[in-house]
Amino acid sequence: MTYDIAERWDVGLIGSAHMTGARKALDYGLGAEVGYLLGKNVWVSAGYNFFGFEDRDLSDGDDTNPGAYLRLRAKFDEDLFRWLQP
Repeated sequence: MTYDIAERWDVGLIGSAHMTGARKALDYGLGAEVGYLLGKNVWVSAGYNFFGFEDRDLSDGDDTNPGAYLRLRAKFDEDLFRWLQP
């Protein structure tokens, strides 16, 4: 869940769950983050997971680990290469 607090700033609450089929176990995570819009469709966020889980099989699993994290994200859509059209 994300809430815009200003034109370029947002805050978020993150919840996650992970179920493993072999162990039939369920792990949970809970955290909060603050994000800033760097430019069009590019954000940087800093957050903290109060509790979470680790899974080496998840390619981008660092944001589910317990503790602090930093994330850079970008949005790509149909307008990305529009400048190439004649």
